[in-house]
Amino acid sequence: MLVRPRLMPQTMGVDSASAAKTSWVVQMLGAREVALGLGTLAALRACDGRAARTWIAAGVLSDAMDVVAVGAAVATGRLSKAVGGAVVLTALGATLAGLKALRSGETDV
Repeated sequence: MLVRPRLMPQTMGVDSASAAKTSWVVQMLGAREVALGLGTLAALRACDGRAARTWIAAGVLSDAMDVVAVGAAVATGRLSKAVGGAVVLTALGATLAGLKALRSGETDV
């Protein structure tokens, strides 16, 4: 997403010109993912369970909103069911994994 921002939209069926024009949005989303991951990692390495839970909760919220946004794109016909379904399942899996970590106390360090 950061290095090849045109790849994701093109994989999702966006034409090359539109993918080029919106590549900055994909880079922004990639930066968000990196920040959430690094924040979580730093909190866990510092043995700060409260901060880790906060970072993981932020990731859960982010992934859940991805499910909603992509689901809406599929429902309105802006994204194919096949591609949208794959993205939704991936984001839903990440959401559920984060929720499991929060509920099970896996973030306690």
